[in-house]
Order: sequence, then structure tokens, then C-alpha cells
Amino acid sequence: MTNHSQKFLIGISISESPDPERLGLGKEHLTELMMSVARAVLRLDDRIGLVYGGDLRPGGFTRRLFDIALSEHGPLSGKAPEPPRRIYNYLAWPHYLALAKHDEAQMVNDCHFMRVRPEDAGFPGIADDRDQDRQTDPPGALVASRCLTRMRELSTYGGHPTLEGEPAPPMRARILLGGKPSGYSSFMPGLFEEFLVSRVPPNNEKPVPVFVIGALGGAAGQLADALLDEHRTAPLTLEFQLKQEADAGRQGFEQLVDHYAFYPHLIIEDRYRKLRDAVQSLRDAIAGDDARALDNSLTPHENRTLLTSRDESEIRRLLVKGSRGLCT
Repeated sequence: MTNHSQKFLIGISISESPDPERLGLGKEHLTELMMSVARAVLRLDDRIGLVYGGDLRPGGFTRRLFDIALSEHGPLSGKAPEPPRRIYNYLAWPHYLALAKHDEAQMVNDCHFMRVRPEDAGFPGIADDRDQDRQTDPPGALVASRCLTRMRELSTYGGHPTLEGEPAPPMRARILLGGKPSGYSSFMPGLFEEFLVSRVPPNNEKPVPVFVIGALGGAAGQLADALLDEHRTAPLTLEFQLKQEADAGRQGFEQLVDHYAFYPHLIIEDRYRKLRDAVQSLRDAIAGDDARALDNSLTPHENRTLLTSRDESEIRRLLVKGSRGLCT
């Protein structure tokens, strides 16, 4: 069995975005691009694994990752191959409640599967199988939001036990693409928080290198805009998000922010401030000419190209180059 400590895990942060069609691209373009990247990265080294937090919708990203990981596993000479399980898949409460038994069995066979329960997010009194709509004190929306945050932290920093009881390794790099810039279910767009937990780790540890693909829009596109231009950081503020969600008639977001106000140690404005600071720090490095200021094995010019390019082959080439540089 492969030792978890030998794994080099790369996180893939991708979700639906409204922008590809506006940009003249098909809905499937985001997924097809990431599939191409995932295949190329897995081919670099057998030690490389991929981390993803997602569900098992038919035709969804997780299932297609399974297929790619299986197809990239070559049999050992003269031996029956072990199940590759090069995917580490996280599901947060309450999303894992919708997971059918046969789907869970498939996940156990095809990947390392981790549930993030309410107790993992600081709510030990909430049963793992409690329905979100029945959870009123604290509100289910708050618990679900905290579970998403904890899932992003655990998938990044490692240590959460798999179903076999082994601690998952930490993430060594993260790729961000697409993502909902509005209509999300936590206190900021999911890709924003994944960028934040990558670049602002606990205990003064080293930040996790990130690769932001911006030209296909979504939350990653907003991050790319802010990384290229200090005057395009409005979406990285709570004020902007409150107005955006209110204008769209999504009152649940304001209610969620109000729920957070009852927990003084969970200050949303502070999370947004840290996000802007992390973006500024990386923006300064990308704007310079010193590759040593960056940590993803790409030059400042290559990072700027990755933030703006719509050329699939160029994006794939840069991600492969950066991944190879980090894992060698």
C-alpha cells in the first residue's frame, strides 16, 4: 500500500460559473479543461494525487475524476494492480446525507473519502445524520457554512482521517478555476475561501502555492482581476457581497451574516480583510520581476499569462510546468 506521506496532493477547486456562455464558451468548457489538466498532472508522477470537495452527481466532476485516475493507473509487472485511489474526496455536512449507499461504496473503492461532520466544525451536539432544515439552534445554514469552511481547511492542511482511519496528507498546491461568484451557500464564494485558506495557513506555516486560471470567469476570474489590478478588488469585500445578494433577492445571505454575529470568534469582516491582504501580497509578487518572490515554480510573467489566457494548451502547459517544479 502506498504510504500517504509519500503523496504529493494537488487540490482542484472548480464549480459552476455563469461566465463561460457570456464569454462565448460552452457550459462544459470548464470541466473539459480541468479534465485535461487533471490527466496531464496525474501523468507526471505516480505519487501525485488530486484533492476535491464535491458530490457524486451523474456526469459530475468527481465521477469523471475517478475515471481519469483509473485510466492513468498502469498495472504492475506480473502483479495485480492495487486500486489506485489517487483521489482524495471530501464531503461536508449536510451534503453527504444525499449520498446513496451504492455511491458511497463506489467512493470507498475508487478514492479516499472523508466526511466533514458538524462535530469537526465545532458543533459536537449535532448528530451526523440530522437534516439541515430540522437544525434550528444554531441555525442549519450556519452549521452548513462552518462545515464547508472546515472541509476547506482539512482538505488543505491534511490530517483528517479517511474511512480506514489513516490521516490524509496535506495539499501541496491548488488550482482554481470557475466558481460561483454569487448564489453560494457560505459567507463568501467558495473559491475565495479556498484561496484564503491556501494563502493564510495557521501557525505561520508556509502558504500553499496556487494557480489561478482567470480568463474563464467566475469567482476565479474575480480573483484574477484583483491579482492583476488593485482597483478591481470590490468583490473581495463583505459590503459588495451583501449588496449583490440583496439585489438578487437572496435574503438568506444577510441572515447567515447575522447568524455569524452571535459568534464573536467568527468575524466575517476579518476573513474578508485577510483575503484582500493575501491577494495584495501575491499581486505584488506577480507584478515584479523576481521569480523567487513566488512559490508556484512559475515566473511572474507566466503567472500573469495563466491569469489571462484562454488557450487550453497554454494553460495546461503552465500548470504542468508548475506542478512538475513543485514535486521534484
